[in-house]
Amino acid sequence: MKKLKLFGALLEHIGFYSILIFIILFLVYRQDYLIYLAMISWAFSIAGHIIEHKVDGRPMKKIIFGA
Repeated sequence: MKKLKLFGALLEHIGFYSILIFIILFLVYRQDYLIYLAMISWAFSIAGHIIEHKVDGRPMKKIIFGA
């Protein structure tokens, strides 16, 4: 269970920092595919957050907003 929680945390953090990088790159280069990559990264971040909540047994309310 601890490895699964670490995997969820890693997935969430990689997704979050990827979102920031892709949005900054989009603001600089104005390429549409960078926004699509940011959306995919957001999905990874949410997936990692859901894994962490499931392992801890915390409620799933407001999962998209990181509560």
